[in-house]
Formats: sequence, C-alpha cells, structure tokens
Amino acid sequence: MKNLYLIFGVTLILSSCGGDPQESEFVSSCVAATPGGDSYVEICQCSWDETIKSMNDNEIAAMRRDWNEIGDDQYYYQFSSKSMEAGMACAEKAMN
Repeated sequence: MKNLYLIFGVTLILSSCGGDPQESEFVSSCVAATPGGDSYVEICQCSWDETIKSMNDNEIAAMRRDWNEIGDDQYYYQFSSKSMEAGMACAEKAMN
C-alpha cells in the first residue's frame, strides 16, 4: 500500500497535468513510477479519468493554464488531493 502512495505521489510531483495533451504526460509519468505492466496503465488512466470527473470548472481552468495565475495554488492542492484519492480508489478496484 505504501508503494501505491509513493507511485501516485511521484506522479503528482512529476506532472503538472491539464488538458488532453497532458493526459498522456500524466499517464506516462504515472506508469514510469511503477514496475510496469498493463494493469498499471489501467490504474493510471483510471486515476486521470476519475480526477477529471471530480473537478469543477474553476479547477479545470486553473489546471489548463498550469496553475500559473495568482490563487491557482489552491486549485493545484485540490487537484493533488483528488488525484491521490482517485489513484487509490482505482488501485483498490484493480486489486479486487
């Protein structure tokens, strides 16, 4: 379980994700932090999808501009939290 936290923590650090082009960056960075394998690709893709579904319009707008504006840091922290939650839920779902 600690490895999963590490995987998704590293993913968040390595990726400042947003928009469709950055989806592949997010998934690639996530998979690079794992031992590899198709199941990890599925977990990383699921993590991205579930994170995006959980975000509101303001969070998505901040993400698309790479959190570059004043006040965007609050949205980055929300993204980080939601991404971690989504990653853990997807990993648990994949193990069952």
